[in-house]
Amino acid sequence: MDKNIKQLLEILINNEVITASQIASIIHLSEKTVRNRLKILDKELKDNVK
Repeated sequence: MDKNIKQLLEILINNEVITASQIASIIHLSEKTVRNRLKILDKELKDNVK
């Protein structure tokens, strides 16, 4: 899992509600990149958590 995805997961765990824009500001990525990383994270979780 790459560094940005780990950061993203930590942010999601620690925040009940947060927008892609807010996440992008925190980890210094574009909103589109955040959305793409969310898709990757979602797929990894679905593949590995059964």
